[in-house]
Amino acid sequence: MPRHLWHLWIEISDFTTMANLSSEQMVEEAEPPRTTPSSPSQTRQNHVEGIDSLRLLLATWVVLHHGGFIPLRSLVVFLHTPRIIWGIADSLFNGSAAVMAFFAISGFCIHVNFKAGRHVSLLSYYIRREFRIVPPVLAMFVIGEITNTFTFMVGTWSLICEEFYYILYPLFRVRLVTKGFKKLFICSVICWIALQLISPGDKYPFSRGPALTWLVCASVWILGAALAEDVSNGRSFLARLRLSRVKLPIWIWRLLLFLASVGCNLVIHTTVSVQWVLIPFGWFACLWLEQEIIRFRLRPPKLLFERMGKASYSLYLSHSFIIAAAWNYKQRHAGSYSVVDIHFLPLSIWVPMIFGVFAFAAIVYFCVELPSHKLARYLGKRF
Repeated sequence: MPRHLWHLWIEISDFTTMANLSSEQMVEEAEPPRTTPSSPSQTRQNHVEGIDSLRLLLATWVVLHHGGFIPLRSLVVFLHTPRIIWGIADSLFNGSAAVMAFFAISGFCIHVNFKAGRHVSLLSYYIRREFRIVPPVLAMFVIGEITNTFTFMVGTWSLICEEFYYILYPLFRVRLVTKGFKKLFICSVICWIALQLISPGDKYPFSRGPALTWLVCASVWILGAALAEDVSNGRSFLARLRLSRVKLPIWIWRLLLFLASVGCNLVIHTTVSVQWVLIPFGWFACLWLEQEIIRFRLRPPKLLFERMGKASYSLYLSHSFIIAAAWNYKQRHAGSYSVVDIHFLPLSIWVPMIFGVFAFAAIVYFCVELPSHKLARYLGKRF
């Protein structure tokens, strides 16, 4: 075997990871709290502070997009507000934009462990990933078979993308560590643009099917991994982009992210493919993510949000069951609601539905996701 291929195989086979869906496992072997923000040992522990809170935010965003809209339509109608306000109210939450931000966080969390984790075998890495992701999905199919509800499959396109990224990550890692991310990122952008030009009629990223959707969104995931490389080495992602003079408070970054998400939603109502704005939104989400990480170093996240965020994967997978049940209940009792209520859930149903979504996600987490985490760690140590 040629020497360069042999070194490549060694690099892939013995790589660093603690690739978990929850930041709890990502810091379980971290060193004691540091005393200076710039010390390398500190960087390892605090890279993931607040990540679970951000996951909770994004998963809730998806919940509110998939049929859980805040019932503003009644207020809009009764106050005779212009229909444009009605449309904006329905465009406040964009699930696809939240998924782009999820990709950025996923790339960051996987790659940051090369600076903070431990060396494991390639087999152990894949076992850990698959036993964390697959069992909750299988549980959703079982629940779907029992309830005859498979609406959860609407969001599985992002999980398929993640599977491709996890499988290919050892190759991504070699490129990121040895050559940097620029060429890899540029290649992924070229592939996305080429696919878009070949099939301009595909409006959404998932319109291309499982085989190509991951390639459409790959640049966002890669940029998230590149952010992990920069943050771990004490570099500024904005400085790399020659935007070091941009000094904005965190609430401005959050407002810009929200407005960009609303803008992506408004594009859906036009003839323009939403991919032209969703992918750049994912790039901007990486800049936002860096600012959130910096802020969480200075001001730790709320413990409640961090704990709830550990169930964000379960929330993402299971919320559609409760939303579907709420809509079915409304349809069975349609006679008790006015004509205005036809296209939205009234508060009397919406509020219990939201509580039910989080309660059911907690049940799924403790009964399925958490045991699968423990199983993944156990099997990962065995190989």
